Amino acid sequence: MTTFHNLLWLTLVAAMLRHASSYSYQQQVNYYLPSNFDQTHLTRKSPRPPTYPPRDFEENELLFLEETHRLVNELKHTPPPLPMTNNPYALLGLDWLNPPSDITTVHKAYKRMAKRYHPDLILHADATPEEQHLANKNFARINAAYEQLKAKESKEILDYIVYVDGRKVRRHVTIKSESYYKDPMRPNYERIIAMSKYREKYPRKKLWFERKHSYEPRHNGEWEP
Repeated sequence: MTTFHNLLWLTLVAAMLRHASSYSYQQQVNYYLPSNFDQTHLTRKSPRPPTYPPRDFEENELLFLEETHRLVNELKHTPPPLPMTNNPYALLGLDWLNPPSDITTVHKAYKRMAKRYHPDLILHADATPEEQHLANKNFARINAAYEQLKAKESKEILDYIVYVDGRKVRRHVTIKSESYYKDPMRPNYERIIAMSKYREKYPRKKLWFERKHSYEPRHNGEWEP
């Protein structure tokens, strides 16, 4: 491309920019948007009949908005289906692979699921008997899962290691919390577990009389018969 062509292109671009800047912002808006004449003929007061009946359009639009609002409310109040499992942690929306060890987390999860699946909150006036049965069944499953975890929490399962005669022995104890704390003669399992962890980390060394020795008879001469 020669120098003449470059100058010609620059002149054309400058002329186009000068022509575009000569129009004001309002003129450009009026150019791209419908004119007042077009807008007046889209209203009901138009002397010329519009291309579609505005009243029907407004009524259809109102019906569409009402139907959309109804569907949104149904989706908002309709919870997702419960998982097809009997795992209590999964039914309460908890991670069943890493279940929480605190009953407070389970209680909060139960309250959250009860607010979402309570029949009085998700059922409407025109609910069918099948929908009522399903809502009551789901809420009963949530209550059963919470009662199962609550009963499991009332029992304390202890798994500890003790050393009996120098041997490592693993023991498994299941106790109920209420009966355990009400018994004044209860064993102090907390101290036993703490001591077993300490012994596992720092094993006790055997004393000299506990070690195995090979005793051989020694004498300075022959023994007389």
